Amino acid sequence: MYLFYELRPNSPELALAQKQNNDLPTGHKDIIWGIGYYLSPTQQSRGVMSVAVRTVIQEWAIPRMNLHLLKSSFFVGNTGSSKVLEKNKFEEIGTFKDWTPASPNKGRGKMSIVVVEWKGLL
Repeated sequence: MYLFYELRPNSPELALAQKQNNDLPTGHKDIIWGIGYYLSPTQQSRGVMSVAVRTVIQEWAIPRMNLHLLKSSFFVGNTGSSKVLEKNKFEEIGTFKDWTPASPNKGRGKMSIVVVEWKGLL
């Protein structure tokens, strides 16, 4: 399911959106799904993740989950993730400045994120 990154953490709106999405029956066309990924730095910039995301959507999520809407997000400045999602026809919903806390071990405050969505066939 999707975590609704575009809604404020711990907000009533977030709780409601997640509940409504999670209450939809399996395979319902209105379910909003989310996708995230990580690739070893030694394998980046080779097109591996672009192909992997496309394959997951086409060969698994559409036929097995009745996927109609898929969202993702990435930190502002993460050009690798931006390119992967752009190549797979995701479109930007919005950029949210100082929106989400960074990992405590990164030594940074809140980070800005870009939220994107995919609708329909590739």
